[in-house]
Amino acid sequence: MIKLIASDMDGTLLDEQRKLSPITIEAVKIAQQKGIQFVVATGRAYSQAKYVLDQAGISCPLITLNGAQLFNEEGELQFSHPIDKQLTHDLLTNFQSNQLSSELMTSKGIFIENKERWITKRTQSIYENDPSIHSFEEATTVVEKMAIDMELTFVSNFRSILSDVSIDILKVYGESEEGPQILNPIKDKLFLWDKPLHITSSELNNIEINHSSAQKGIALKRFAHSLNIDASQTMSIGDNLNDLSMLKWAQYSFALENGMPETKEIARFLTTTNHDHGVAKAIHKILNNELQELPVKIVVQ
Repeated sequence: MIKLIASDMDGTLLDEQRKLSPITIEAVKIAQQKGIQFVVATGRAYSQAKYVLDQAGISCPLITLNGAQLFNEEGELQFSHPIDKQLTHDLLTNFQSNQLSSELMTSKGIFIENKERWITKRTQSIYENDPSIHSFEEATTVVEKMAIDMELTFVSNFRSILSDVSIDILKVYGESEEGPQILNPIKDKLFLWDKPLHITSSELNNIEINHSSAQKGIALKRFAHSLNIDASQTMSIGDNLNDLSMLKWAQYSFALENGMPETKEIARFLTTTNHDHGVAKAIHKILNNELQELPVKIVVQ
């Protein structure tokens, strides 16, 4: 019997407009009403994830920043795994030399160096993907409000953050429009550093670096055991590389059709795309006890 469902956000729980569809919202709430614990496990920071979930009317615990932090349903921090400040400095220097745009996710919020670049990129994405937005100016207004609601801080450089002993660095984020062509060689070199780092990605155009103990699978296992739930009672759903550890741990692991090949190989089951309500369909299969013990199964309605 499933007692815990853990879902990634971007590319999984969220559709192509980075929103939860009414069908997905309904499925999550039905699971919660049946007494199943639902937790979001995301690469996003707490403020970024809660912003989207609040809009959907969903309240749940949050594993954030790829497992660097866990918050209970009331928003209280349960644990945290920061990165060494000198190591953070070395990572940022590496990103700068490779002309990546960078962000720092910290214990005191999200810090971003290039405000104009961040606003322009997000505005373009919303303008191109959200049919309810009718002009670039309207999209800009939405993004500027989003930055406020998610408590983003734009800075000229990261020196003051690195020198502030009261701030813990939880994730270093780098982004390149050229994607894997630029990012894969960077990843390969970082793996040779032999430092306590976990290097992954949530999209083709980014690289995400956490402490080696900050992984979704480790955090999910810790959260499940706090509830006396084991892997055989847990369902996990994801689409990208930062989801692999939780797909490996949970017995009922689902990869989305739009997911990376690595997730489809690891997961025991497959579901439809995020655009086709893949999470909702997987949840209903679990609720209706319609899964057989097969290595891999396409879940369809």
